[in-house]
Amino acid sequence: MPSSPEPAETSTRASSPAAQGAEALASGAKQSTRPPAARKYHIVSTAGLGSYMEWQSRVHYFWFFKAREACEAELGGGCPMGGYTRLLHSGKADDWVDEIPTVIVPPAPAQFEKILQRFPVLHRSFALKDWLETHFIPGGAVLLTSSVAGGRPAYMIHYTYGQLCHVPGSTPGGGTWNNGSAPTAAAWRFDKRDYMTKFPTPKYPMPPKGCEHEVVEELIRRLNTAADNLPRWRELAGPLPREMQPQA
Repeated sequence: MPSSPEPAETSTRASSPAAQGAEALASGAKQSTRPPAARKYHIVSTAGLGSYMEWQSRVHYFWFFKAREACEAELGGGCPMGGYTRLLHSGKADDWVDEIPTVIVPPAPAQFEKILQRFPVLHRSFALKDWLETHFIPGGAVLLTSSVAGGRPAYMIHYTYGQLCHVPGSTPGGGTWNNGSAPTAAAWRFDKRDYMTKFPTPKYPMPPKGCEHEVVEELIRRLNTAADNLPRWRELAGPLPREMQPQA
């Protein structure tokens, strides 16, 4: 009589711990929907001393932190946003080194003083050079940003210049926007140079009817949200521009 075939292997057959682990990993890989871990990039922002740079740096870091929280909630380990460093090129600390991750670097060399008087942002180049030469770069990729940058969802507005709206008559949507720092009368304005020595006024008013502007309104919303949540903002804030103050 021909011999009976060997019984087929069944799922109840014992397997080695290594085989069981491999099966579990394979099963998990098929079922997982989480994105793979992403290579992180590190945000670097440069700043000097004084209220003008301080309030911008605080707003910038506040929204970086919010954006990273949202990114991690959505993507988990797949979020590419890493850490944050403010390069303070004053050579000494300010009041915000405990709030904002900060590395203090020396100012630009004295032999560049004449150039720096005309082009002070040259400090940024020397600050970044010093940091790259003396510090470990987390994640291996660096995104150099400016504190005038927008957030997520991304938008672009160069608020280095003032945002001014002139309303001809009272026609809705008929406002004329001027992107500049000219000291002209306007129905509404936001110019960061109004706040060289003070922080911007909390609860800064939105552009009025006739001056609707989606991007400018987003800028003011973000500024107001930061001002509402950051400590000591109100005590360091200045008044509204004169033409926007309530008339007696």
